[in-house]
Amino acid sequence: MINSDIPQTRTARTLRVLEKGFGLLFILCVFLLGYEIVARYVFGAPTIWVHEATVILVGVNFAVGGVFVLYDRAHINIVVVYQSVPTSVQRIFDVLIGIISTAYLGVLAYATWGVAAQAWRLGEKSGTAWNPPLPMILKAALFASLAIMAVIAAVQLFQVVRRLVLGRT
Repeated sequence: MINSDIPQTRTARTLRVLEKGFGLLFILCVFLLGYEIVARYVFGAPTIWVHEATVILVGVNFAVGGVFVLYDRAHINIVVVYQSVPTSVQRIFDVLIGIISTAYLGVLAYATWGVAAQAWRLGEKSGTAWNPPLPMILKAALFASLAIMAVIAAVQLFQVVRRLVLGRT
């Protein structure tokens, strides 16, 4: 669901298209698993690739999904304390949450960079009969998602501080 507070910029529209595309990958996973069930139990010919293909599609989707959720500010908030304090204190909370989120996502992106780079350097593969580059792709997707999320968190922090400085609520 699109957050109506988010300006519908070119970036937002591009993310909407990507979001729908990544969402369709879940439907593809359903068809792949259905194919596997029919191949295995009806024809007695199980595949060697469906399980891993599904894992990679779902794994990348979950990694990338964080970008969409953070951009839309659609994550789950526990607001019991937040709503019980005055607006001025809420703004301080917003800044603190922004600083912590940006730092946390930045550290995670930094940490996953080394792991992803090593996987690519080594040409890491799954080690199964199909042997796809599953670890390389998942680790790269995780790094890219965390890096993008760190940038989004930094931009949102900047917006909160700017509103605070300009006296807007």
